[in-house]
Amino acid sequence: MNENRASYLAKLFGGPSDYKGKSLKEAHQSSDIKDGHFELFIKYFNESLQELNVDKKVIEEAAQTLRSTKNEVLNR
Repeated sequence: MNENRASYLAKLFGGPSDYKGKSLKEAHQSSDIKDGHFELFIKYFNESLQELNVDKKVIEEAAQTLRSTKNEVLNR
């Protein structure tokens, strides 16, 4: 994961961040991301957290937070 992406995720999840990049909509404007791609990202993100033994409730909250960005990422 690149530094910019990590910084954005820290900001999204309420942690310390100095993210000053583009909005999600701007960053993904030229991408052709579909619903299935977005759901795969969440699936892999969740699996990564499970491998790190993160509490199930925290994983569910993280997925909910990520899903709140779906329209921006898919440029809707």
